[in-house]
Amino acid sequence: MRFQEQLEIDFATVFFNLDEFAGEHTLNGQSILLVIEEETEEDYKNTRQSLYTDGIHIQAKIIHVLKKDLDFEPFKGQILMLDEEVYQIEWIAPDDVCYQIGLGANES
Repeated sequence: MRFQEQLEIDFATVFFNLDEFAGEHTLNGQSILLVIEEETEEDYKNTRQSLYTDGIHIQAKIIHVLKKDLDFEPFKGQILMLDEEVYQIEWIAPDDVCYQIGLGANES
């Protein structure tokens, strides 16, 4: 077995395991396994200072998704519907097996 194949198996059986880190979510109408990290407003301010405006509450999440599970190629600025909430992709960090995607949304 090649390293890449073993890596894909490890991601699927450990990181994207429903009993470990992953949960079932709806992304653009598709039921999919995701790992979601919540970013605090302070984290968002500190890491994306140029995007932050005082008085606007930022709802930010980082999602991890297996590339093979997406039926589209994500891009910065793309609008996504995650569990019936609208987000914009702020950044993407792909690796060999999955995407790490930073999402942001303004709340009043």
